[in-house]
Amino acid sequence: MIAALVLIVVVAVLVVRSTGGGDSTASPTTTSTVSATSSTTTPTTTATTETTTEETTTSRVPAGAVVYQLTGSGDVAGVRYRKGSEFVIDPVTAAPWSMTTTVTGGSAELTAIVVRGPVTCTIMHGREQLTSTTSNGGLLRCVADLPN
Repeated sequence: MIAALVLIVVVAVLVVRSTGGGDSTASPTTTSTVSATSSTTTPTTTATTETTTEETTTSRVPAGAVVYQLTGSGDVAGVRYRKGSEFVIDPVTAAPWSMTTTVTGGSAELTAIVVRGPVTCTIMHGREQLTSTTSNGGLLRCVADLPN
């Protein structure tokens, strides 16, 4: 048994000397490291509560308030429109044109002479379109009863 122990010590010394125990001709040593990563996924639930507040503003448009409009790419020789209880003549030369006024008598009226090209007349009461007509030449007339 002592002989076996001595033999193991001699082999160990020889192994240490041959693997570079101080010798300059040592063989390179490679070290490998293996790491394991584990991940855990946990489902989450998010609850969102949304509150919407809608504000409605009602603005009352005065009874006789109107907007006269001429739109398009045409030329106009003149326009006649109701303002109050009278008619006004305006020498408009091209669209677009717009006039805000107040009329009495329950109706609004706009007449234009279209020289060339398409022109559309529109009468608005607040955001409500009361009437709209288009002409490519000649007389263009819009008439609308006003809401109460």
